[in-house]
Amino acid sequence: MKQKIKLVSALAILAVATILLTACGGVSVKTFTRDGMTITADSGFTAHYNYKISDDPYDNTYVNIFLESAFIGITGMRGNVPYGVTNLRDYTTMVITQNPRVSNYVEVLNYNRGNTVFDYFYFNYTTQDIPASYMVVVMQGAANYYVFNFFCSEYLFSNLQTQFMNWAKLLVVE
Repeated sequence: MKQKIKLVSALAILAVATILLTACGGVSVKTFTRDGMTITADSGFTAHYNYKISDDPYDNTYVNIFLESAFIGITGMRGNVPYGVTNLRDYTTMVITQNPRVSNYVEVLNYNRGNTVFDYFYFNYTTQDIPASYMVVVMQGAANYYVFNFFCSEYLFSNLQTQFMNWAKLLVVE
C-alpha cells in the first residue's frame, strides 16, 4: 500500500512539474487535429485516434481524439445534431441527461470571448477505483456539436483546473 502511495505521489509531482514547465514556457506545445477538431496541448501528450470508448461490441461510440500524459487526459468527440436540439445549451443539456456519470455536476457555465464560445461544467467520477475529476466543454460548429473531456486524478484537479480552462480556450471546431 505504501508503495502505491509513493508511486501515485511521484506521478503527481511529475504531472504538476510538467504543467508548471508548460506554464513557464519550458515545454513546447503541439496541435492535434482530427475530424473537425483542433486541440492544442503540451507536446508531452500522446494522441490516439478513433479510440473506442466501450468494450461492448454493439457500442459504436468512438473518441475521435484521445490525448494522454501521466494522469491527465483530453478527449474530443464529434456528434450530429439530434432532433429537438436548436442551440448550444440544448446540446449541453442533452449531454448531461444522457450520461449517468454526470449526475453530480453543479452547474453549466458559459465562456464567450471573441470567436470562442462554449458551455462547460465539472464533475467527479470514480472509475476502476481511481477518483477522477472532469471538465466537460461543449462547442457548436457549423454542422456538428463537439464534446471535450479534460480529466485527471481527483488529487491533481485543483492544480490543473486553470490549465484545463486555458486549453479549452484554444479548442477550434469546424
